[in-house]
Amino acid sequence: MKWKVIILLACSFWLFNPDAEAQWNTSGSNIYYDTGRVAIGKANSNSGVLTINTQLLTNLLRLENDAPGLESSLRFRSKTSGGQWLHADISTYADGQFLGFKVPHKNEVGTGYNMVIMSDGNVGIGTTEPTVKLAVNGTTKTKKIIVSEQSAEWPDYVFKGNYQLPDLSELELFVQSYQHLPGIPTSDEVRRHGQNLGAIQTKLLQKIEELTLYLIDQHNQLARQQEEINDLKRLMGQNSKQGTEP
Repeated sequence: MKWKVIILLACSFWLFNPDAEAQWNTSGSNIYYDTGRVAIGKANSNSGVLTINTQLLTNLLRLENDAPGLESSLRFRSKTSGGQWLHADISTYADGQFLGFKVPHKNEVGTGYNMVIMSDGNVGIGTTEPTVKLAVNGTTKTKKIIVSEQSAEWPDYVFKGNYQLPDLSELELFVQSYQHLPGIPTSDEVRRHGQNLGAIQTKLLQKIEELTLYLIDQHNQLARQQEEINDLKRLMGQNSKQGTEP
């Protein structure tokens, strides 16, 4: 009986309060509030048109669409200074198992996504089927890329005394036969599988360090040859002087 009295008083306040009646409007089956601000779970909404507050529930706002095969979407709309509208959607799409972003929006279900976050945590930009943590179908631009984990040992070992430097004659035969350096993926492999930036940088550095050793060895050989040439010149000069003496 007590609750019936409370409900009756609340309804009476709603029906006979001129302020409440003036603020809420109806149009067919729609009801809307076109002036002021709305607060749910607190006494005021000073920080926005709609403020929702709770200390008990885990979901402040829950959007659902129980129709099979459709999206549950939140749409944003703003107008340019020239008067054109821009609509953007954030949608969950159960058939695709992702949360998707559409800018601008597209009303067709399951299409038009610029970016998606899959249920397994993979992120796709320009694709709705990312199979890795971040898949980008397009060009990326960044100031720095840091690869924190290497699949192979960093090739400082090339400069250790026990490193077996490939023989240049054997290397020449390999390149002539296969048209790529040993340990470097072929162009066909890169086309089919892409390239691992960390692994390829490690391999390229190994080749640069091997090339450095070849250059050092060549430099030493040229220096020895130059010494021999200088010795021969001195010897020939001495013999020439002896031959001209009376």
